[in-house]
Amino acid sequence: MESRSVLIVEDDEDDFFLTQRAVRKVFAGPIVHLESGRAAIEYLVQRGTGTAPAGSDLVFLDLKMDDGGGLEVLDWVRMHAGPHVPRIFVLTGSNEPRDRERVRLSGVAAGYIVKPLGPEHLAEIFRAAPVG
Repeated sequence: MESRSVLIVEDDEDDFFLTQRAVRKVFAGPIVHLESGRAAIEYLVQRGTGTAPAGSDLVFLDLKMDDGGGLEVLDWVRMHAGPHVPRIFVLTGSNEPRDRERVRLSGVAAGYIVKPLGPEHLAEIFRAAPVG
């Protein structure tokens, strides 16, 4: 089986840096960084998400990106993924009820976190489903 990783889909370098730094405090494995929703979908297809054990246990997904946003990824996962769906946490600057509702209706996100990703979020996430 492939080693597990954390996938961070984030188009803002500063936000990626802060998220990666926070994740590194609780996770020593590989972190994959992608900068668009389209790249995330290609990665998930390549890694076999839905039909074989996924290459990433956890995905932190920005909601609003220029080249395919998080909602596009959530829609793709909902329509194409099988039994091996990684745990996806939307990590966004939006605290809008409409965005929260759209993510909830996708049915595939494990959580909705308003940036920045804090130690309290990570402690809960990694305690619930250890990665590694």
